[in-house]
Amino acid sequence: MDLGLQVSYSETYNIVAADFVWNNIPLIGSPEINWLSQTFMVSPNSSHEIKEKIRYVIEHKTHKEIYNLNKKSLEQHNERYKKLWDEFIESI
Repeated sequence: MDLGLQVSYSETYNIVAADFVWNNIPLIGSPEINWLSQTFMVSPNSSHEIKEKIRYVIEHKTHKEIYNLNKKSLEQHNERYKKLWDEFIESI
């Protein structure tokens, strides 16, 4: 697969999005996926913005470092929430 689209109105963590990113597949998504890099966020209400972001990803498909932005952001998100869960479990 060359590109993932998860332009959702309400799905937050989005396991499908995480799977794309973890497997080094470029992902375009909505701001509802709060861990997604701003570089790959689009409004679900703008077909023009989605089209332009798809074009951007296709034109930069050889620049793997930009895809790592999403992976780094996902890893940071996971670490932050693992820490929160650890703190919660220790408190009970």
